[in-house]
Amino acid sequence: RGGRRGAVRPCRLLGEIKAMKAEQSDILITCKIQQGAIVARISYPQADSFTRYACYLTDRNKRTLQKQMYQKDPEFTFPVQPGLYYVRAFIRTRPKEDPDTVTIVRESKWVSVYPTVSLEYSELESLEFPRNKLMVYAIQWGGVPFEFAIYCPREAKEAVVLGTGNVRADTCLPIFSRITWAKEIPGCAIYYFDPTRYIEGGTLYWGYGTNQWWYLENVAVLLKRILDKLGISISNTLFFGSSGGGFTSVLLASMLHGRVTAINPQMIVENYVPRHVEAFRNTVLKPGEELLTERTHAVKLFEREGFFPPLQIWQNSSEPRDITSQVIPFLQELSEYGLDWGDKLRIRFYYQEGGHAAMPPKEDCLKMMVEELARPEPTLSADSGPYPPGSLLARLEAGEF
Repeated sequence: RGGRRGAVRPCRLLGEIKAMKAEQSDILITCKIQQGAIVARISYPQADSFTRYACYLTDRNKRTLQKQMYQKDPEFTFPVQPGLYYVRAFIRTRPKEDPDTVTIVRESKWVSVYPTVSLEYSELESLEFPRNKLMVYAIQWGGVPFEFAIYCPREAKEAVVLGTGNVRADTCLPIFSRITWAKEIPGCAIYYFDPTRYIEGGTLYWGYGTNQWWYLENVAVLLKRILDKLGISISNTLFFGSSGGGFTSVLLASMLHGRVTAINPQMIVENYVPRHVEAFRNTVLKPGEELLTERTHAVKLFEREGFFPPLQIWQNSSEPRDITSQVIPFLQELSEYGLDWGDKLRIRFYYQEGGHAAMPPKEDCLKMMVEELARPEPTLSADSGPYPPGSLLARLEAGEF
C-alpha cells in the first residue's frame, strides 16, 4: 500500500505544479511614465482577500534603489530620474486548501525614462526645443496626453517622423519604436505615441481614439506646430513606420501633404488579424457605434483630404496574408476612386524570413530615409491651398485648432 501511495502522490503534485505555473503565467506587470515617476501595476487574476503585493525598483544592473513593502493595493509609484530601470514584483498568496503562503516573484521589462517636459497645448507656442538632446514632450490636450520624443541636431533642415504600431500588454508606456536610431536618422527624429493605447483592452489602435475624438488628427496638428517651431517644412519631412505605425504614417502624410514610406502597413484596418480588430472594436466603440471608415481605410482619407501622398510601400513577400488582405484590396479600392495618384505610388518587395514582423535591416532603412528626403517631389514643393472643405489643412487655416 505504501508503494501505491508513493506512486500516486508525485503525480498529484505534478498536476498541482502545472496548475500553479498556468496561474502564474497570467501575471502581468504594466508600467507607465507619469510626471517624472514610474507607475507600476501588478495584475494577478487569482488574487483574493489574502493577496498582498510588494515592489522594488532596480537599476539596469539589478541593484535595488527603492523598496515598497507589502500592501493590498497592486499599484506602486516610484519617483525617478532619467535612466533605465526594472520593476521587481512580489505577490504573497495562499493557494486554496493550503495553510502555507507562497511568494511569487516577477520582473517587468526594462523601463526607459527620458528627460520629459510636461505642458499644456496652449503653451506649445512659447516652447523652445533644445538641439542635440533627446527629450520627451508630454502635451496635455483636453485631458489626453499626446507624447512625442524628439532629437534634433543643430541646423537640421529635414525630419523623419516615426510611428509606433502594436504595443504588447507588458510594455512600459509610452514607447517609441526605433528610438535607439534617433542620433543616426537624417535630420530631426520625431517620434509620436498613440494615446489610445492607454485605454485597456487591446494592443493596437491605429490612432483611432473614440468616435467623438480622433486622436491621430490631433497628432497631425501637433506635428505641424512642432515642425513649424523647428523651422522644417513638410516637403522636407518623411513619415515612416511599419505595420500599424505604417498605417498612421500614411494617414498623417495625407493630412499634412507630406511623403511617406511604410513597411508592411495596414491600408484597410478591418482586414487585419481578426483578434486584433475585435479587441480594437470592443475598446474604442460604444454600443451601437460603427467604425468611421476615413480613419480605417487609407483611400477614404485620401478622398477627404483631396491628397494622395507620395507613397512608398516596402512589402515582405514572405507574408502572403499581407499581400492578399492589404496590398491587393488597397489597389482595388484605388481603382474605384477618382484619385490623382499617377506616379506617386511605389511598391517594393523584399524577402525576409519571419513574415509580417520581419523588418528590413536598420542600415537599409537609414539609407532609404536619406534617399527619400533627397528625392525631388514637385507635387510637395508646389502644394498650396485652397484645400478641400473638411480637410485638415483647410480647418487649420480656418483656425479650428
